[in-house]
Amino acid sequence: MLLSRQYVIKLVCLLAVFILLTGCSSSGSSVDFQSMLQNLSRSYPNIWKLLTATAYVMGFFFAFKGVYALKAYGESRTMMSSSANIKGPIAYLFAATMLIFSPAAFHMINFTFFGTSNILSYTGGGVGSISQTSIDSVIGVVQIIGLIAFIRGWVYVARSGEQSGGQQGSGKALTHIIGGALAINVVQLKDVIWNTFGFS
Repeated sequence: MLLSRQYVIKLVCLLAVFILLTGCSSSGSSVDFQSMLQNLSRSYPNIWKLLTATAYVMGFFFAFKGVYALKAYGESRTMMSSSANIKGPIAYLFAATMLIFSPAAFHMINFTFFGTSNILSYTGGGVGSISQTSIDSVIGVVQIIGLIAFIRGWVYVARSGEQSGGQQGSGKALTHIIGGALAINVVQLKDVIWNTFGFS
C-alpha cells in the first residue's frame, strides 16, 4: 500500500522533532539545541540563493506558459470561439514578472509595509539562557519560511487564472504574499506591533 504524501510529511516532521528533543550525538557528546541552530544558520544564505533561483526558473516557466496561452487565446478569437478567456494568460505573465523580479518585488512590498527596503536584523540581547546567535538562527528560519510563502503566493496567482473559482485562489495568493513579506521582515513587524500597542 502506497503512503500518502501528507502522511510521509507528517512522519518526517515527527522524526525531526524527535531528533531535536532527544539530541544528536556527535563523537559521543550530546549536541544541544542552540549549537544545532547555529550550525543550521550557516546554510541560510545558500538556502536563500536556492529559493531565489527556483523563483527565477518558475518565473521563466510561467512566462513561456503565458505566451503559449496568449497564442491559444489569439487562435480561438480568430475562430470566433466564445470560450476564450484572457484571464489565464495575464495571470501567468503577471506571476512570471513578479517571480523573475522577486527581489525587486519583495523590496517594493517591504517598502510599502515598513517604509524601508532592507531586512533588519534582531539587535536585542539574548533571552534568558538563549544566546543572540540562537535567536538570529530562529529568525532566519522564519525568514526562509516567509520567502517560501512569498514565492508560493505568486504560484497561486498564476494558477488562479485558469481556475473557475478564482476568488478563492486570489485570496489564498494574497494571504501567502502578504504573510510571506511580513515573515521575511519579522523583526520590523515586531517593532511595529510593539510601538503600536506600547509594549516595552
